[in-house]
Amino acid sequence: FKTKQELPPDKWNDLGHMILACRAQFYKVPLSLFDGSVQAHRPLTLEEINKALRFCWDDSHECLIENRYQLAVLTGIDRDTWTECREVLIKNAANRISLETIEEAAFVLNLDPSEPEEVGDRIKESAIGKNAGTRWYDIGMQWIVYANGHVGYAMEHSQLDALPVVRVHEEMYKLLENVDTRKYDSSYSFKFKEDMISKLEWDIPEFVQNKIEKSFSTYRKVYESWTVDCKRLNGLGTQILKSNGFSPDSFMQICFQLAYYRLHNHLPSVYETVVTTLFRDGRTEAGRSVTQESSDFVSRFDSESTSIGEKLNILRNACLSHTQRISEARNAKGIDRHIFALHQCARENGIAGIPRILDTSDNELYRRASRWDLSTSHVTSPKCSAIDHAIAFHPVGVDSIGIVYSMYPYYVDFTVMTDANSKKTEGKAFMKAVQNAFFDLVFLILRQSNL
Repeated sequence: FKTKQELPPDKWNDLGHMILACRAQFYKVPLSLFDGSVQAHRPLTLEEINKALRFCWDDSHECLIENRYQLAVLTGIDRDTWTECREVLIKNAANRISLETIEEAAFVLNLDPSEPEEVGDRIKESAIGKNAGTRWYDIGMQWIVYANGHVGYAMEHSQLDALPVVRVHEEMYKLLENVDTRKYDSSYSFKFKEDMISKLEWDIPEFVQNKIEKSFSTYRKVYESWTVDCKRLNGLGTQILKSNGFSPDSFMQICFQLAYYRLHNHLPSVYETVVTTLFRDGRTEAGRSVTQESSDFVSRFDSESTSIGEKLNILRNACLSHTQRISEARNAKGIDRHIFALHQCARENGIAGIPRILDTSDNELYRRASRWDLSTSHVTSPKCSAIDHAIAFHPVGVDSIGIVYSMYPYYVDFTVMTDANSKKTEGKAFMKAVQNAFFDLVFLILRQSNL
């Protein structure tokens, strides 16, 4: 990034461009225009944005793209195939310019003619659209606007994590709450012309066309394998937990472990996203939520020989040990990122004889410890809840379960994603088990507090 002093005046306040995607076609749309009267860029007005959207939408009707030319499907399958095809594409000047235009864009805005209503459908369509050629997944931020007014979002996880994305949406909601669409400055509107929008051009060789056609069946299998289930637990939430001295996050994690144990008769391996923003360039650490205390709790809770007092005591111990574990991970005392970083350093510097603990390809213990039964993420925001805003976390394996949960004073939301090909996990059964575990533990706390 360059400072204002390093840029020529005509680039000051230049917001760059976005990519507008309509019906498998992609357009470069500027986000600001140069105003000669003040020698600086200004953002587009609402009228200009509306004009740009309508132009691209109407233009995309005129030429339907055959499947073999829908290049975007390659960004939604395995990275190796996309990398191979990208290397072939950039040998052509037109393709190279189009790819650079997308990769330099601030974001992709996708206008989708479908109308998903249910939360699960909106999650699925946003994460992996039914029409494979209409999404561009090789970019950090992509908003999907549906014909019925709902908005979805897809994120390239290697670049971004949930926390900054939630913050972006919080700021967007604040802006939208203060926008009066009846009042806007239209004095500049005549300056925006349709020739400022450019449709991206492609020259797709036969090798890539064949890859695209094969990729559609792969993409379809992935789309059909996802199942999404959602639940809101009404009436009880963080208010009752905090008033009785329990960490809401720890409590919910113990609920997940108890639910899984009841279904499978063994403890799950649990990944919880832990942010490490205390550190410069910090992103996340793997919070390993299962502790000796939580193991003791889930194995004894349903036993008739465990008294109510003992159940409450071991629940409290389990929550406290979880809180400590997550605090350690937040303060860079986890293990996963350290091992990964050391392993990468050793490989990149050609260090022979990588210690076995760092050789992830040869260490059975580490491989087993890295197979997650539950992948969880706690996303609570005044503006963004798991259900109201359709947030989900994809499972990391066929038998894994992806969970996003949001906790509020008088209700808890959670979404569950599973793979339909799994013979072990089933989303609705797990969701019901979590609901039962949640109310069992809340009523235990209420019963004890009333004694």
